Formats: sequence, structure tokens, C-alpha cells
Amino acid sequence: RLTNIFITYACAENDDSYVLRADLPGMKKEDVNVELDGQIVRISATKKDTKKWEEEGYKYHRAERRDTMEYSQRALRMPANTDFSKLEAGFDDGTLTVTFGKQKASTPTAKQITIQ
Repeated sequence: RLTNIFITYACAENDDSYVLRADLPGMKKEDVNVELDGQIVRISATKKDTKKWEEEGYKYHRAERRDTMEYSQRALRMPANTDFSKLEAGFDDGTLTVTFGKQKASTPTAKQITIQ
């Protein structure tokens, strides 16, 4: 039996960085996967219950727990000025935190173009 759960997240910024926080209750760091594909950050998580009651001689009286918990994959496109070389990720108490650096914004300059 599989339980599929929606990942909730928030992304905020300050002058130097973007911070992405995603809630993944019941998961361990080893269960979580974070991928980077260009400007897209993908988060997914799967947890399998390896302990089977039947193997210990029990019969189910009632079971609402699932053998596998899987969080729906979430994808977030990061802004163009995200600096992916300054990337940190951590996981604490069911919350994934990914911090991205920001590139300095370039100031557009006006330039006269000569027509030939």
C-alpha cells in the first residue's frame, strides 16, 4: 500500500540569498532527494516500512499505516540571478532547508546603436 503526500514549501529571499523550506514530516535525511536541473529544483521523498508485522508472527487487527510513504515530487524554478555555486542544504525535524546565493544584479545600460 502506498500513501502519496503533497510537499508544502515556501521560498523567501533577502539581499544575499534565496531560502527554500519544505515540510517532509516523518522522513529522515536519507529518504529525501533534492535535484538541480538548470534553474529547476526538484524535491522528492520516499520511505519504506521495512518492518513487517507478519514476519514477527502478528496478524493485523487494523492497519491505517502504509508500507510506503511517498511525497509527490515538487519542482520550483529559481530566479535567473540564483547563484547555484553557493548552495547549502540541511534537514532538521522534518524540514528541508536549501539556501541559494544570489548573483549581483547587473545594471542595464543604454547604448546608442549606429544604423549602417
